[in-house]
Amino acid sequence: MKSIKISFLLLLCLAVVLGGGLISAAPVAKAADYPAWNANTIYTGGEIVSYNSQLWQAQWWTQNQEPGADQWGPWRVVDEEPDDPGNNENDPDDSTYPAWNANTIYDTGDIVTYNGQLWLARWWTQNQIPGTTGQWGVWELYEEEPTDPTDPTDPTDPTDPGEPADGFYISGTTLYDANGNPFVMRGINHAHTWYKNDLNSAIPAIAATGANTVRVVLSNGVQWTRDSASEVSNVISLLEQHEMIAVLEVHDATGSDNQSDLNAAVDYWIDIKNALIGKEDTVIINIANEWFGSWSGSAWADGYKQAIPKLRDAGLTHTLIVDGAGWGQYPASIHDYGQDVFDADPLGNTMFSIHMYEYAGSDATTIQNNMDGVLNQGLALLIGEFGFQHSSGDVDEAAILSYSEQRNVGWLAWSWHGNSGGVEYLDLANDMAGTSLSNWGNTVVNGPNGLQQTSQKSTVFQ
Repeated sequence: MKSIKISFLLLLCLAVVLGGGLISAAPVAKAADYPAWNANTIYTGGEIVSYNSQLWQAQWWTQNQEPGADQWGPWRVVDEEPDDPGNNENDPDDSTYPAWNANTIYDTGDIVTYNGQLWLARWWTQNQIPGTTGQWGVWELYEEEPTDPTDPTDPTDPTDPGEPADGFYISGTTLYDANGNPFVMRGINHAHTWYKNDLNSAIPAIAATGANTVRVVLSNGVQWTRDSASEVSNVISLLEQHEMIAVLEVHDATGSDNQSDLNAAVDYWIDIKNALIGKEDTVIINIANEWFGSWSGSAWADGYKQAIPKLRDAGLTHTLIVDGAGWGQYPASIHDYGQDVFDADPLGNTMFSIHMYEYAGSDATTIQNNMDGVLNQGLALLIGEFGFQHSSGDVDEAAILSYSEQRNVGWLAWSWHGNSGGVEYLDLANDMAGTSLSNWGNTVVNGPNGLQQTSQKSTVFQ
């Protein structure tokens, strides 16, 4: 009897193969159906790869992070065939928009289909079901297919994301380079104005860390020796040679509440504008380092609402960075008044910076709340400075690095070399030439979510 059963099964299998359809089975997701994971490939949320005979789905942007290596990492194992957004007959125009997925991270402006309707994300979200977040929640219902929120006929917003431009530009929470590709700053602060003679040693050494951006300390001559237009041109040229973006900042207004100090910074940029115009694709202007030391937002906003139009009227169209009040450590100034400051820019090309030390970066909850408070308004954010400790307390640098990676927020560690006044421990390198790194430097360069793991050059250098 046993031999008869086996013979029947063999004949049945042969009939299926030759007859092409006695038995119809649903397709099963196989590793061979998806590309193999590659350490050099950039993956974004929702992409699926095969690795070690399993399927893995990226939960957010990732590169060179091995699937399965970290249970809290960017990869989630796919236990069954992933949803095909093209197979949902209830979705409108589902060839254009994907079906909502609880495991996918969505950013401002992302559009999904759910229950036969289109939904647009107002800010970053994950695992929040469209239609359940209320009138003021993250998901906005579209009764018909939405138009592109970037209107190419609007002179204040001339460029669609993904399209080439003259320089860096902001769309929602994202900074784009001149080729229309998202750019996430990963870099280092360099105290150039106090160590002008060390430029040719420091910049190649910083480049060797993998940094894609250098925030350069400059002086307008109010407190320190002024950096001339020709000197600034030399800095920009050297950074371009090493394929790094220049974030230029004036340090003389640090901690001041005086409008005159902010005005002096603005006047400096206008005075050296011939060194800047034409460099919109490799230079970003950080208007004034930590201007407005008081923990107050209204006067801080009023100052920048005057400063930004003045820069635009002078022909400077670069992406601008505005540091928060409270020496950069009072993010509530951005939370409460950031939109007003952004609206003062006729080009809509301004982003904001938090400096995360013992107050703004003390622990994971504080860090997440401070970042989310900016991003959830649809504003672009940079962590312009941070350390692992500071004068008045500890800093959770691991949380800064990991949450910045999760939210695609740029960061620039303080600082390469030359710290003094009791914060020498913030030196990343033990000398300007970078012959060796400090423990802090090893964390930033070689540690989890550090430069070696996450930094990507701007495509303007390709």
